[in-house]
Amino acid sequence: MEETKTGLATIKPFDIKKEELQQLADDYKSLVVTEGTFKAADAARKQLKGKRTEIQRVLSDRKSIRLAWKREEDDRDEKIASELIGVLLPIETRLENELNAITERLKREAEERIRKEEERKRGIKNRIHEFESMITKIRSIKYEEIDIVTGK
Repeated sequence: MEETKTGLATIKPFDIKKEELQQLADDYKSLVVTEGTFKAADAARKQLKGKRTEIQRVLSDRKSIRLAWKREEDDRDEKIASELIGVLLPIETRLENELNAITERLKREAEERIRKEEERKRGIKNRIHEFESMITKIRSIKYEEIDIVTGK
């Protein structure tokens, strides 16, 4: 495997081949642990553990480098995006504020028109009610009382 370069460091490849590990596993697969093979079994366990921890260390190092590189790239991207947005945002904000001001003014004007229309309708209803009251009074006047009311 070849090394991969990032802005921060070089990511080292896994130098251990699967075939080598398979051979090591095969060598110790049939090892039976007894008092007589205790030292050999412990040495085999240490060798297997050493290879495993080496693989885990390489994996951890590779992850750390990639994460650091990703953070660096994310920071760079955020800075670029912020600069680009900074070009547009003031104009967008101004336009939004002006649009909102007009929208609010139009809303207030519409509410005022509605209020005035309701007031006009109430006035008409009040006049109609007054006319109805007068008509009721007029209807209640008897013919004989007309001369008295008009003075004739």
